[in-house]
Amino acid sequence: MREVNLTDNQISVIVGSLLGDGYLDETTMGYSLRFHHGIKQKDYIDWKYSVLSNIVNSPPKVYGTRTYFRTVSHPYFTDMRKLFYKGGSKIIPREFLREIINPLSLAVWLMDDGTNELGSGKCVKINSQSFTHKEHEFFCDLFRDKFNLKTNINKDRTYFRIRFYKESMSRLIKIVKPYTLPSMFYKLSP
Repeated sequence: MREVNLTDNQISVIVGSLLGDGYLDETTMGYSLRFHHGIKQKDYIDWKYSVLSNIVNSPPKVYGTRTYFRTVSHPYFTDMRKLFYKGGSKIIPREFLREIINPLSLAVWLMDDGTNELGSGKCVKINSQSFTHKEHEFFCDLFRDKFNLKTNINKDRTYFRIRFYKESMSRLIKIVKPYTLPSMFYKLSP
């Protein structure tokens, strides 16, 4: 399994997850990717498992109010660890993301960290508070240049997050809807 070539869809799900809730764990063989979601999102974690099942040893498990699984170690995750982490903190590999982010990886990030705050199709925020203001500026530029989406940086107490403008919502939904699970569409349009 550690030598399995990853598909483009698997890489997109991995990248979207690394931007969101996914975490790379060190193992004796390198790194594996860990996924945790609330039990209400079991459908979503089961979907991630189905996409990555050829690099996973066991199906998702439920622990109380959480559901979880992890992949096997894979050389790709060692590469991603070098790109996405500095010490124990996530960072943004700008050049890599300019090349690789696509509608599927954006949809996964939104399913991980998206929040619809103003009702149907009016405003979506990505809870990206772990990133710096400069990294948020990069994302605003990236979304404009790659997807023609207008965003700004929204302050959440002392942290920042990305907010999609109302006039970009129909375009955002059109871009990610084909990749968004029906059970997760509430993140875009309740």
